[in-house]
Amino acid sequence: MSTEQHEFLAPTTMLVDALAQLGHTLALQSSTDPDHQSWKAELLASGVHHPDPFIRANLARTCSLAQLRLFVVDEHVAVRSMCTENPFMVDEGVQLTIAKDDDAVVLHALLDNVQVCRSAVEVLTHSRHFSVRFRLARSRLAFDLLEYLTMDSHPRVADMARRNLQHMTQARTGGKK
Repeated sequence: MSTEQHEFLAPTTMLVDALAQLGHTLALQSSTDPDHQSWKAELLASGVHHPDPFIRANLARTCSLAQLRLFVVDEHVAVRSMCTENPFMVDEGVQLTIAKDDDAVVLHALLDNVQVCRSAVEVLTHSRHFSVRFRLARSRLAFDLLEYLTMDSHPRVADMARRNLQHMTQARTGGKK
């Protein structure tokens, strides 16, 4: 097998190994643990702590809410970004955790993929990333959040929020000033 083929198949082999380990864990499930807490914990840990960020990122897209809560604080930006594609991103606590992320890529993924709850939007209005605040200023936010952004320290954000607020006010009043 060539080096290129080996590198391409390495993630697949690691996934198969992880699945085999999972099968072994399930097979050893003890009858002394009626709630199955020990194997549930091991199952969660096997995916969340997998050494390959590519595998963790793919797992983050479809994992359970319990796993998602662990993936949103993963050290790798791709894993945290992929969390935004998970259906459980409707959870307010998970959204708040992601909204506090330091990486603009993760914050933009949140804005791209999720109907962000108000409390997470409030956190995002304080983001240190101009591009995130600018996107919010351009979007359809509640009036009070747009008003807050009109006082932003970056003039482009403040100006965009003022223009958007004016446009929304005119649309609401039928164009009358």
